[in-house]
Amino acid sequence: MKRTLTGTLQRHAFLTLALAMAAIGWLWIRNRIQAFEAEAERMRTEYMLTHRALLRGEVDRALSLVNYERANLERRIRANLQTQVEGAIGMANTLHRLFSHVLDEDALQTLLREALRADAGEQGDGLILVAAMDGTCVLSESAPEYEGKSAFSIPNLLERTLAEKIIHIARSAGEGFVFLPSPDAAERQGGAEAANYSSPGFADTHLVACVKRFAPLEWAICAMQFPEKEEARLQHELLERIGAMRFGMDGYLFVVDFDGVTLMNSVQPHLIGQNLWEMEDPNGVKVIQEERRAAEQPDGGFIYYDWEQPKTGNKAPKMSFVRGVPEWRWMIGAGQYIGEIDGIIQRKEALLRLELQKGVERILLILALLAVLLWLASAHMRRRLGATMATFQAFFRQAIAKKKKIDCDSLPYREFEELGDSANQMLDEYIAAETALRQSEERFRHLVEQMPLPIAIVADNGSIEYINRRFEEAIGYTMAEMPSFERWWLLSYPDAGSRAQAIERWEARTRQAAASDGEILPDEYEIRTRNGELRRMEIFGSIIARRTIVIFNDITQQKRTEEELRQFAETRASLLREVNHRVKNNLSAIISMLNGERARIRDEGLDAAREALGSLEQRVRGLATVHSMLSASEWRPLPLRDLCERIAQSVFQAAAPAKRIDLRVQGGEDVIGSELAHHLALVVNELAVNTAKHAMHGRSQGCVEIGVAKEGAEFRIHYKDDGPGFPGAFLSGDFRAANVGFSLIQGIVRETLSGELRLSNEGGAAAIISFSEDSDPQVSG
Repeated sequence: MKRTLTGTLQRHAFLTLALAMAAIGWLWIRNRIQAFEAEAERMRTEYMLTHRALLRGEVDRALSLVNYERANLERRIRANLQTQVEGAIGMANTLHRLFSHVLDEDALQTLLREALRADAGEQGDGLILVAAMDGTCVLSESAPEYEGKSAFSIPNLLERTLAEKIIHIARSAGEGFVFLPSPDAAERQGGAEAANYSSPGFADTHLVACVKRFAPLEWAICAMQFPEKEEARLQHELLERIGAMRFGMDGYLFVVDFDGVTLMNSVQPHLIGQNLWEMEDPNGVKVIQEERRAAEQPDGGFIYYDWEQPKTGNKAPKMSFVRGVPEWRWMIGAGQYIGEIDGIIQRKEALLRLELQKGVERILLILALLAVLLWLASAHMRRRLGATMATFQAFFRQAIAKKKKIDCDSLPYREFEELGDSANQMLDEYIAAETALRQSEERFRHLVEQMPLPIAIVADNGSIEYINRRFEEAIGYTMAEMPSFERWWLLSYPDAGSRAQAIERWEARTRQAAASDGEILPDEYEIRTRNGELRRMEIFGSIIARRTIVIFNDITQQKRTEEELRQFAETRASLLREVNHRVKNNLSAIISMLNGERARIRDEGLDAAREALGSLEQRVRGLATVHSMLSASEWRPLPLRDLCERIAQSVFQAAAPAKRIDLRVQGGEDVIGSELAHHLALVVNELAVNTAKHAMHGRSQGCVEIGVAKEGAEFRIHYKDDGPGFPGAFLSGDFRAANVGFSLIQGIVRETLSGELRLSNEGGAAAIISFSEDSDPQVSG
């Protein structure tokens, strides 16, 4: 008996259906597992590589900071000492010029010694030593009992040899540095007398001294500092700076010494000072000893261990990168907890199991449904063969809806094969389109989830379709709490007035974006997070396909830093104004005391002393004028023309207030530094005083012309009045008949400025002062 067509079709269809469903199910499950394994491995690899690079970069950045500051330690000490000595020499020169003609030698030395002692007390760090060239100790800030005694009698051999070296340098070279070796270093070099005091190596130096000869009194003025104190201060400063470094969400750096004592851990400060050398993690890893081995490698190394999480207190896997600073026996490291990636992969694996389980259930259900449909179709074919094609096509339409292909090669009839080809082609196109769409959505969602910024996607009707993980972490709200953007505005701005203003600004930005390229420009908003904290956010985004992608950038810390910098600048300016105010008040007090002394001397009939005090008062007034100008310019170089005009006006107003003196000053915008300004102020002051006393004698009005010019590197000041002119002896360079003023002018111009002074009578007294720009260190250097 022959088999029936319907029976054959039914049997073949059942067999084909079972095999196809089994093969499709097996392939689908295998592909999903392989894809998951590849994705998990890729995620784990990228996670580890990213965090290894991050940790290495942060540690290298901290190590670069340490190495840079260490390399500059010796230069900083040298510069500090040289600045202190130069300041002491400058003050001594100034006091010597001002009082050498007024005080005897003992009083002058006492004045200079006490002024240097007071200045050293204000400096704070460095120690000041002043010795005469015969070895007599003039000033010793650290050991005043040696003052007045010979420095060569100091009992300590190293200190006595240091004093000898200081005086030797002052005598021979005039200035230089002396390095006092430590007792151990001196012993290694053959004893104190044989040790190297000029450059023993900074690591073996116990004390550094900068010495310079003060020629007027044949003194050696020396500033000293202990390198180990400066190094300890630098170490403390660097530990604070390293402790403040942050990276990622909760990354920080730590510092441990080679013996296992924690030096810095700003996140777990209770560990600072503890020795953790023998500490083990739950797996038996001695963490600090592993860090030591990694730090001893030239380029550092990574270690892996379990460490307590600061937020939860639970042990978790952690990876750290450590590098060493052998000179200080430091280990600098940064760590990152790496258990997060395992949790992500485990959650994805659980979702995959659930997906596979549901997929198998769907395959079995589809197989059962198809079996029933196939049985019904074959029964119907037996009843009505004419309806076979219509029923078969309906079956294929259902098969397409279930995404199951038909094996066309197994079909015995050409008509069925053509129908099968058409159905499979349609199914392929549908699956390809659906797969492409799903993959695109998955890629977009993965990209948004990995973004470090909070992101929300808002539909055209205002409902929130999606927020990423970072949004929930930074702002705190979930989609259940804020189903719409309107609800988010309400939560973030409880105050109705502030909320209305913020919404108005945002809507203006979105309207502008919709009318242009769709880009919503950034704007700042102060929002309230779920925990009640106010955060400054920069919000921007894009309008794409009737949806708005809103991106949040937290700039709270940036704003705080900007405010701190602004307050620092205001504090610095206020302090500078206070210092300038106090100096100005001190100069005014000196002028007042000189006025009082001059009035007392006038009452007692001491004309010569009164004249000397008057001249001294006018010089101090000139210095006060210079200081006022320098304070106003924040100690930047001053225009030479303005300086001459201000000094001359000050003299005429004080020395000849009842006279009408027409002051004419001409010149360019050439500038001079603060030190040179003080010298020239004294010169112009003396010339103006000479005019007020002699040129205006017996006259009610007169004229003074001052010309300022610069030719190449040479400055020239031409001063001229319309009085009777200089005495003949002055023109030949004989100032013995003059008062202190012209001797002071000649000393400043020739000795201090290395310049030239020429006097003549050109319808009055005329003086030409010329000097080189190289004499001004602030301008030339």
